[in-house]
Amino acid sequence: MHYLITEADDNLATEQDQSLIADWLTICEWPTLEEVKAELGILVPDDDAYLQRAINATVNSIEAYLGRKVPAQVETHLFRLTDCDAALGYQSKVQLPRWPILEVISCIDPTSGWDINYQVDAFGMLCGRFQDYSQVQVHYHGGTCPIPDDIISVFYSIIGARWSAKDAAGGGAAAGTIKKESIPGVMAIEYFSGTEGSSTGGTNVYDPASYNFMLDPYKTYYV
Repeated sequence: MHYLITEADDNLATEQDQSLIADWLTICEWPTLEEVKAELGILVPDDDAYLQRAINATVNSIEAYLGRKVPAQVETHLFRLTDCDAALGYQSKVQLPRWPILEVISCIDPTSGWDINYQVDAFGMLCGRFQDYSQVQVHYHGGTCPIPDDIISVFYSIIGARWSAKDAAGGGAAAGTIKKESIPGVMAIEYFSGTEGSSTGGTNVYDPASYNFMLDPYKTYYV
């Protein structure tokens, strides 16, 4: 078992790393406010603050459902180790927030600065003989680039539903807001009539779990 005790710290990156970050950010970020407005045909500048909050909430909810950060980034995390797995020869496992891991730049004991040996799998899991250390610091490049179309489609569907419901009376979903999607006959879409709330019966269009057939292939199933 391990505990992530620091968030990403880009300040630890070298100038070369920062250049790598800048290159990847051009295609490995969630869509920006302007890109969302263009995609959804939104021309009202006064609602930018609302729309940005909707973007942030949607990203957070999708990544929470997936159990991972999605866009490829370079970042550093510090983990506190609490036990080791006897079945793995008393090695310990560390789950990195972004996967697949594209490159491990360093894996060290932050106290001594010594390198720590490790193995890595495709799902963001490092496994090494960490039992002699209480902490491990991993500086790595990981994530998906570009973000898969399935995930981007869910992202825009949820934001579109939030936008459509913004001014609906009583906070319910506006007429035309997507209520339910299914795929059997290759996609059937059910819309709200404007007389029912977005969470009343059926599918909650704000919940990433409602789009599980599109998101589940990208989930982290063990931590």
